[in-house]
Amino acid sequence: MSGNADPWGYDVPDPNSGGGVALPPGKPPTLWIAAAAACASLALVGGLAAVFVLDRSLVLAAICWLLAGPVAVLVLGQFVRLDERQRARAFYEGDWARPASIAVGVAALLGVVVSAYVIADWVATR
Repeated sequence: MSGNADPWGYDVPDPNSGGGVALPPGKPPTLWIAAAAACASLALVGGLAAVFVLDRSLVLAAICWLLAGPVAVLVLGQFVRLDERQRARAFYEGDWARPASIAVGVAALLGVVVSAYVIADWVATR
């Protein structure tokens, strides 16, 4: 036994031994930011295609609005929640996470704006 005996049965490390438990560093949940970026990018490209290529396709614009709006924002929110939990650790290896989340948020906003323009144009011309 490397530590002191604890009355509750746990092995308490000896403070004079110099050894300790190495905590793994916190890392951002890359799968969530990748999913949010994919949703936002796909919606932005689809919205631009609805405007310029497909003669203001209402169905594509509505799908892109849903993808860039609720879906991308909820996935990005999940990323931020999990990332903040990782940032609370003693060490954190993900300085790129905050600028990436801002960039994905801007892409989602642009996707919503482009898609909303197509929907508003359709409503105004009918």
